[in-house]
Amino acid sequence: MMRKIVLSLIASLGLCSLALAQNKQVSGTVTDADGMAAIGASVVVDGTTVGTTTNTEGKFTITAPADATLVVTYLGYETQKVPVAGRTALQITLQEDTTNIEDVVVLGYGSGRKVGTVIGSVDQVKGDKLENRPSNNVA
Repeated sequence: MMRKIVLSLIASLGLCSLALAQNKQVSGTVTDADGMAAIGASVVVDGTTVGTTTNTEGKFTITAPADATLVVTYLGYETQKVPVAGRTALQITLQEDTTNIEDVVVLGYGSGRKVGTVIGSVDQVKGDKLENRPSNNVA
């Protein structure tokens, strides 16, 4: 009886270690086509909220399942999906995005395209209206 309990515990510990071994620590480097480091590129496990950013040398480390796909994004470059495929070291090269980035304006709540030379609201105020306003600063 005692032998069955001990064997059951050993078997369950073995299964737990197999379950934990499915996630691997994956490290790698993200560069552009010229070999320059992509500083601050976002590396996320596809379909999850697990992610990290690259350091000043373009290097990253993330824990991901062996069969996961990493999604790498960087401003001005095309998003790239890279399968981990059981590897622990990756070399990722990003391709430049051909979209004209000069016309994109990033706002606090989204993004928009520049239509004219003025962005925002414009109004005209005449001087006589400003003279009749009370002033809080008397200095």
